[in-house]
Parts: sequence; C-alpha cells; structure tokens
Amino acid sequence: ACRPADTFGIGWYYSGSSSQIGDILTAVAGPIGNGQAVELFYNYELTPAIRLTPDLQVIVPARQEVDPSLIVGMRAQLIF
Repeated sequence: ACRPADTFGIGWYYSGSSSQIGDILTAVAGPIGNGQAVELFYNYELTPAIRLTPDLQVIVPARQEVDPSLIVGMRAQLIF
C-alpha cells in the first residue's frame, strides 16, 4: 500500500513437442520432450524515471539431455 507504483508478477509457460519430431532433428539435438519455465519478478520504482526489476527464472528445456536452469537477472529502466 505504501508503494503504489511498484508491481510484481509470475509467469509460466509450457511447450509441448510433437511426437512426430523427425529422426534428423533427434539425431542432431538428442531426445526432445516438452519444455516449461516459471518466472517471478518485482518491479521497484526508485523514482518516477528509474525502475529496477530483479527476476528469477527456472527453465526446464525441451531437450532432454540439457539440465534445468536457474537464471537470476536484474533490469534497470530509465524513462525519459
């Protein structure tokens, strides 16, 4: 309530792969399944012209030979 210009959010996606992925693609990329990810962010207004947005993402890729990833990020926005 004391920070009305701040925002936060959560997002999720799911990507279903076709069961008919070709042999050539599977030979190059390895086994392919379904991918998904979730992201959390908080948009902090320092001033009306400056915003900082830290975010956290967890990604489970469709390529089954690739490990899930944890990504921590920070974005700065200057509005003029």
